[in-house]
Amino acid sequence: PPLLAWTTAVTGGLTDERPVALRAPALLASLVARLLLAALLRDAGFGLGEIAGGLAVAGTSAMFLTYGAMLDTPVLSLPFGLAAIGAAKRAWQGRPPPAPVLVIAGLLAALAGWQSLLAVVVGAALTLCSPSTDGRRAGRILGAGAAAGLAITLAWIAWVKGTLLALGDQAAYRAGIDTAQWLDRQQTHAGDLYGPVLLVVAAVGLVLAVALPHRPNPATSD
Repeated sequence: PPLLAWTTAVTGGLTDERPVALRAPALLASLVARLLLAALLRDAGFGLGEIAGGLAVAGTSAMFLTYGAMLDTPVLSLPFGLAAIGAAKRAWQGRPPPAPVLVIAGLLAALAGWQSLLAVVVGAALTLCSPSTDGRRAGRILGAGAAAGLAITLAWIAWVKGTLLALGDQAAYRAGIDTAQWLDRQQTHAGDLYGPVLLVVAAVGLVLAVALPHRPNPATSD
């Protein structure tokens, strides 16, 4: 996806390709991702203390500290994926953002990385099952923005590479390991980048989120 190349070209051109400037898109994306995560948690009804604790745990993880400044699409796409999830969440609840915001969220997610594109596709698909008519309409708009971004991305790849066959080659290369090898790698990565403490915190948080009664956000409830 081309957004990384575009933003790096801009920051590098404005600063004579200084190393700090070249990493600026990744650093900014990591910081914005934390702000968006805080906004998502606040919109879900969590208190300031809970949000601060969650951000502290996430921001001190080996994953964030190791890769937060890495100039690659997983880092750049994170805030766009979070923005798309936030838009889909509000749409599901029948309080969708304005249509231009939905289109831009889907478009930028598709241009930023495959990770954020997957997030917006899943979010838009779930939103289509919303009990709200406005929510379902918002899901279609969000998906349309993502489709436009994907079309631009494919056109960009075809222009740069001269063919789209390179995508198939990459997919074949990345899928060229068996299930046992894949699971072994995930175990290694989970231990190195998250560690047992953070994994336990995440697991406990997931269980509590499912088990505890829903607390409506006073700022958004009628």
